[in-house]
Amino acid sequence: VDVWPFVYSFVADHFQYLASLGLITLAAAGLATLGQRLHLTGRPIGAAAAGLLLLVLGGLTFAQGFIYRDLDTLWNDVIAKNPTNSIAYNNLATMTLNRDGRAGLDKAMGLAEQALVNDPRNHLAMNNLGSIYKALGRYEEALALFRRSIDRQKLDAGIHREVGEILLRLNRHEEALPYLRNALKLQQARRKPTGLEETLLGVARYQLGEVDEAMGHFRAALGQSPVPPQAHHYLAVALASQGKFTDALDHYQKAISDLTTAAGEDPRQAMELGLGLSDAHLNLGNLMMRLNQPQQAIEQYRLATRHAPGEAPPRVA
Repeated sequence: VDVWPFVYSFVADHFQYLASLGLITLAAAGLATLGQRLHLTGRPIGAAAAGLLLLVLGGLTFAQGFIYRDLDTLWNDVIAKNPTNSIAYNNLATMTLNRDGRAGLDKAMGLAEQALVNDPRNHLAMNNLGSIYKALGRYEEALALFRRSIDRQKLDAGIHREVGEILLRLNRHEEALPYLRNALKLQQARRKPTGLEETLLGVARYQLGEVDEAMGHFRAALGQSPVPPQAHHYLAVALASQGKFTDALDHYQKAISDLTTAAGEDPRQAMELGLGLSDAHLNLGNLMMRLNQPQQAIEQYRLATRHAPGEAPPRVA
């Protein structure tokens, strides 16, 4: 028996369907028996009463159906009937982020915060709110939430990765390494490596001066499918630092193409990837200056400002 819905409610329309079948059958049999015993003149009245009952029940069912026309309506109805429900608030926050991306950050933040007020143990709300704080550059608050979440989801590679990435943004590279290594091990154990763990490990090791090791991580990320668009960008930076400008230029162009495509496909990812796109244009502009191509550099700098809505992602340049 699936009792998971009891997490958010002990009562729901569909819980009563099977349980009420016996009572409905008994009532129908009783009414039918009563109808047979009625005088002929009374039977039309009984039929009319039964018809009226069916009409009323049908109308109530039809009206109830509107609650389920879309998820927004459904979860808002849950909140209206149960204002302390945490899951409903968190689901609305998720939907807002997925639909509106950065434009919905403020609304989603309020919903996720209320979800945690209603249930401080809701790790999904912790993750949602942590992601929102990260997108807003409130890294310490995001870090605290993701660390709380790890206590409840020790085998979730994504949460380890989030902690590691935030530590990179705070320039705490050595501290980020164990979280990123754990994320990579967990993903490999599930046989679902994303390449993003390798990319972020490469960023950490590059910042610690381990350039060759970092490039190994970036190239390993490029061997994953799909390739994380950030991998091309960070490999380009590492190649440029070694004077391999032609190879770097090729990877910058691939990074910008992949980041542009990915950011356009997913409004929620656009919050993150738009920042990476800004950084890629900025670093490509720097490379153009080193190649004595100032006009191309200026164009890249202009594009960088267009894609820079907020705090920058972890940098390796």
